[in-house]
Amino acid sequence: MISDQNVRDEVLDVTKSFLVQAPAGSGKTSLLVQRFLCALAIAKQGPEEIVAITFTRKAAAEMRDRIIATLELGLNSQQPDNSYNAGLWSIARNVLQRDKQSGWQILNNPARLKVMTIDALCASITKRMPILSRFGAQPKIETKPEPLYSQAVDQFLLTIDQNVSWQDALFKLLGYLDNDRAKVKKLLIRMLQIREQWLRNLAYNLLNQNMRQELEIGLELAVAESLDQLINIIPEDLDFTILSCLEPQDLDAWLKVAATLLTATGTWRRTVTAKEGFAAPSSSKNKEEKLQLQARKTAMLEMLEKLSSYESFRVQLDAIRKLPPLNYDEQQWQIVAALTTVLPVLAAQLTVVFRDVGQVDFTEIALAASHALADQNAPTDLALELDCKIQHILVDEFQDTSHTQYRLLEQLTSSWEPHDGRTLFLVGDPMQSIYRFRQAEVGLFFKGQTSGHWQY
Repeated sequence: MISDQNVRDEVLDVTKSFLVQAPAGSGKTSLLVQRFLCALAIAKQGPEEIVAITFTRKAAAEMRDRIIATLELGLNSQQPDNSYNAGLWSIARNVLQRDKQSGWQILNNPARLKVMTIDALCASITKRMPILSRFGAQPKIETKPEPLYSQAVDQFLLTIDQNVSWQDALFKLLGYLDNDRAKVKKLLIRMLQIREQWLRNLAYNLLNQNMRQELEIGLELAVAESLDQLINIIPEDLDFTILSCLEPQDLDAWLKVAATLLTATGTWRRTVTAKEGFAAPSSSKNKEEKLQLQARKTAMLEMLEKLSSYESFRVQLDAIRKLPPLNYDEQQWQIVAALTTVLPVLAAQLTVVFRDVGQVDFTEIALAASHALADQNAPTDLALELDCKIQHILVDEFQDTSHTQYRLLEQLTSSWEPHDGRTLFLVGDPMQSIYRFRQAEVGLFFKGQTSGHWQY
């Protein structure tokens, strides 16, 4: 008997929205399939009003296959003896009855099941309104766009010899990196890869006279969020004497903890020395002091032994060592200021390259889809049309959602009202993002847990 069966049954109530935190191996794919089928059993217009979103084609194909397999199970006239399969059979029978009444013929037309990747959803949106999405003909999506980034950066760097408004900023950037163009190119390519993280904020900050203050507030918030995540996963069964006087938001103190517990490569220490503040007992001639030093070192070694099994805590503790300082020094600020001048031009150059070759990356598709759904934060006709057609949205691996994709979900549900029959079902495991050090994305998972926007 599944110990959390009551919870599993509850989240199959398709009149309510849920955000489910489910670790790997917990059966979340099966839960998503059941939720999809329960929504399908009450669909009014057709299967297309339920949309399941995944992040890989493999995951989408697996979910679609499991939906079909469950429906085929329902073709059997006799209920299975196994209680789990009996539950699936019952759900499938309800769907097949609805299918027969409405003439959907899902098993003969499985393409009507809207199980797709987030990238495919974005592409379908841009196809429907190519003018609003800034594309004329639908461009080809390039899955390995690094050569396009490289081409855009090369063309942009050629402007350094021209009398352009960003020339001084580009000189500062080159000077900061010892006039090494290869380093500058590598940096700018990386910035294009993650441009969805800075494009919107950069546009806002360029119009803000207190840009430095705003950015430093952002640094403080990012650090505080990371420390909160670390504190939330401190193993409860460990005696953390080392943390007894630690302020939760004291980054310097946490960095000292990390230096004490972790090696330079981020692994748990196997031993500690005087360098970490644990002098060898042999360093003292006083018998009582020797005993104290030995007891202190033994306690630390015992704690390190216990910590060796707490991988997520190790990863997050190591991650805080990569956090930025809370304030910019003057040289750092000059480089930030230079980047705020350079990056918008670089992004525009990439757009030119995309148009010239008729190809785009997934980020461009996501940004274009978001643009197509909103007009200065007001829903476009397309958003309202989709609102009417889509009744239920299911998202797998929600912890992998980017800021642009999160915004897309907000736009798709912008006109939804409580108890209007439309629901969101979000499933994910924030610990998986912690393992990959994806701080921004896992922050969106926690934001989704507390956001009133998702409460339908």
